Amino acid sequence: MTLLTNTGVPHVHLLDAGLINMPEYTGVFLVDTESPVIIETGFSYSVPRILEGLEELNISPEDVKYIIPTHIHMDHAGGAGGLAQACPNAQVFVYDKAARYLVDPADLVKSVERAVGSLFERYGEMIPITEDRLIKVSGGETFKLQDDFSIEIIHAPGHAPHQFCVFVPEYHALFTADACGIYLKEIEKISVTTPPPAFRLGEALETLNQLKALHPKMLLYTHYGAYKAENRLDDYADLLIQWVTNIEKIYDTTDDFESIRNHFVKKLLPDYDGHYDSLMSNEEIGMNVIGVLLYLKRQREN
Repeated sequence: MTLLTNTGVPHVHLLDAGLINMPEYTGVFLVDTESPVIIETGFSYSVPRILEGLEELNISPEDVKYIIPTHIHMDHAGGAGGLAQACPNAQVFVYDKAARYLVDPADLVKSVERAVGSLFERYGEMIPITEDRLIKVSGGETFKLQDDFSIEIIHAPGHAPHQFCVFVPEYHALFTADACGIYLKEIEKISVTTPPPAFRLGEALETLNQLKALHPKMLLYTHYGAYKAENRLDDYADLLIQWVTNIEKIYDTTDDFESIRNHFVKKLLPDYDGHYDSLMSNEEIGMNVIGVLLYLKRQREN
C-alpha cells in the first residue's frame, strides 16, 4: 500500500506523519527533485515512516539534500534530529535566531511540555543536531533544486517568531507551515492555531498579507493536505480576528484564564466529537485560548 498521496504540485508528495493516532492531521512533504528535500518532520516517531516514503520514491537517505522544518514546534521539527542521523548528507534549515534550540533542545522541550499539558507523553523526543549541519535562514533566501523547481524562504511570524513558509514560484505553490491555520479535513473546516507563548495577532495578519502578495495557487498545509488557494488566506485572516475578538470579550469580564479556557473548550469541543481524538481536541482548543490570552495580557501591560 502506498504511503504517499498526490498534491497536484509536480515533484511534491504528501505523507501522513501519523501523529497522535490522528490520521490526516499532520503531513510531511517529500520533494523528489534532483536535490531531494523533506519539508516538515513530524515527531521523532515519524522518522521510520518518512524513510519508508523515501524508499517508495526510490530516494536513498544519503541523497537527501535538505530537511526543512518550517519552525521548531515539535510537530514540525521533533523528527529533525532523527532524520539528520538517517540522512547523513542532508542539511537542516532553521530560522537563524532559533538555531540554538535544535542544537540543544532541552529548553524547547520543557516549553512544549508546559504548553500541551497531558498530550506531551505522545510527543516523542528531540535529538540534538550539530551546528555544522544547520542552514540558518531569515527569509528572502532562494535555493534551486532543479531547473524547474526552486524554493524561496518567507519569514512568517505571528504563529511563532521563528516560523517561515516555503514558496515554489514555478508552480505558485506555498507550503503554509501554521501561518494559514489548520485544515481539519474530516469536518472540512479551518481552525485557528494561536499557541503560547508567542502568538501575536498583528504579525500573523501581516504574514497573511505577505503570503497573499505571492499570489499562490496551491496551499500545502502541514495540517493537512493540498488545496487551491481561492480565498483561504482572506478567510483565515477574518477567522483569526473573530477568534481574538471573542476571547477578548470574555477577558473583559474576568481575568481567570482557566475559566476562559474551559468556556471555549466546552463551546467548541462538540464540533470535533466523533472526528478527532477528544484529548487532543481539548488540549488544542485550550492551548489556542491561552495563547490569545497571553497576547492580550501583553498588549494591556504595554
